[in-house]
Amino acid sequence: MRRMICLLLTVQTEAILTGRVSIFSIGGHNQGNQSLTASLKAGDNSVNTYSWSVMQTMYTPENISTTSPDPFDYPYSSALFISSALHSANPVRKYILQTEWIAGVMGKYAFGEQIQSFVHNHTNSPKPMGWDHQLSPALLINLNLRFEKSLVQKKFIEILYGSDVYIGTLQDGVKFHSTFRIGKMASYFSGYIEQYSSFNNTPRLKSYFTVRPAFDIVLHNTMIEGNVFKRGIFTSDSQEKNIPVPKPVVNRFLKSIDIGYVIAYRGVGASFTYKLSSSDIHNLPAHAVGNISIYILP
Repeated sequence: MRRMICLLLTVQTEAILTGRVSIFSIGGHNQGNQSLTASLKAGDNSVNTYSWSVMQTMYTPENISTTSPDPFDYPYSSALFISSALHSANPVRKYILQTEWIAGVMGKYAFGEQIQSFVHNHTNSPKPMGWDHQLSPALLINLNLRFEKSLVQKKFIEILYGSDVYIGTLQDGVKFHSTFRIGKMASYFSGYIEQYSSFNNTPRLKSYFTVRPAFDIVLHNTMIEGNVFKRGIFTSDSQEKNIPVPKPVVNRFLKSIDIGYVIAYRGVGASFTYKLSSSDIHNLPAHAVGNISIYILP
């Protein structure tokens, strides 16, 4: 059983910060389900990659110096959760099924205030003043499904199309996307780990670019709109008093594009991605995200 460790650092120009640590393991189709949850597999020929992740996400408004909630900006909210996933690739029929289960909490027990304050204190950044009015606690359970299928596959170029479905108390919605990969790489359907290392008979050195345009339809986002079961109640989690928080106007249709570069040599790989996306809040400018991921295959 081979395992890969992934460390993810997200740098964003505004509003949203994400940190994630993941462990991946690869196994054949005859091995048991290591995700401990119900997952879909891509047939008898599939290459199955299981993963466990710990992730924290937080939202803050652009102006963090005021204590008053702004109905035209992001609210204060944070979530801490774990995910169990199965990435199942069929190299014969050229398609992928991915199942991800998420469980966690939103609110003060996600420790967003403590993490952001610690970082700002040690980087001489302004102190965030509005965490007393973060969104109320909520239990987060989500099922995320992904399907991807090959459209064009050549030696140095691949084109795929796919869709995602999100169901649960964290997020509800669908996404449609396509992926373009250009460069020296293993087949997209040789397994998740093979995209970021040289595990089997694939090139020892991999170097390629990726482009992924996407279109999202958002039905509900708990980290912006509050608890899915209390849509009419949008309150803060102030320790002193329960102050109503003005509800923002959510953008239900999002457009985005990811541009990335991956380099890998034997058991070590790195990916760099830049994502430009329309804002989750209506009438706010588009936001940019930069991700740096390091992959280590012991």
